[in-house]
Amino acid sequence: MTGVIVAYASLVAWSVIATVVVTARDGYRAVPTLER
Repeated sequence: MTGVIVAYASLVAWSVIATVVVTARDGYRAVPTLER
């Protein structure tokens, strides 16, 4: 049962990390456009 919880937690963690990376990359690309 513990293994299932760990697997689920790591899956959620990777989803969050991927979302943050994509959002940060998009935001980084958008910032210079707004400032210009």
